[in-house]
Amino acid sequence: AETPPNGPDCGYGSFHQQYWLDGKIIAVGVIDILPNCVSSVYLYYDPDYSFLSLGVYSALREIAFTRQLHEKTSQLSYYYMGFYIHSCPKMKYKGQYRPSDLLCPETYVWVPIEQCLPSLENSKYCRFNQDPEAAPSQTHRGSVLCILQSNQVDTQY
Repeated sequence: AETPPNGPDCGYGSFHQQYWLDGKIIAVGVIDILPNCVSSVYLYYDPDYSFLSLGVYSALREIAFTRQLHEKTSQLSYYYMGFYIHSCPKMKYKGQYRPSDLLCPETYVWVPIEQCLPSLENSKYCRFNQDPEAAPSQTHRGSVLCILQSNQVDTQY
């Protein structure tokens, strides 16, 4: 972890969040804390506890944690859920969190997910930014992230 003076108390870097129940570890979430965001990397859990919807629980905890960090480090204001894959049921749940944006794979402009969903129903790949004047980005390729602004997130699920 890196601990700059204007950063969060825990510093920046990769961390594991452990979830315990009755003295037994039942899940571990892997997150990256970066200057502008908390990025949810991975969650693994004991399948005997799948009835607890630990993915949903950990996402809500990570959102709350992002909000806590934002209170002390104002530039840290986003929660990245990682890749949203519309055709994959294990990844599609991320679209249920609001407000949420997807990154246009051509122009790298954030677009509200509600505007993207109709296009994704018709095609696995599509340009989300409908502005014909927006030029395709030449700097990055292949990233589509789900993003929530921590200071605006509605944690009612």
